[in-house]
Amino acid sequence: MFVRSPEAHARILAVDAEEARSMPGVLGVFAGTDLGFAAPMPNLFPSPLL
Repeated sequence: MFVRSPEAHARILAVDAEEARSMPGVLGVFAGTDLGFAAPMPNLFPSPLL
């Protein structure tokens, strides 16, 4: 599952994923810094053209 920020144009200053990593059943939690370069995620719900 990928989770995006609920804020469209927010500046994320830090990501602390330790709580998520410690939850039972969680196999992995990755932030952008963990992945290095990755291609942009596709827009799964495109907006209609105006």
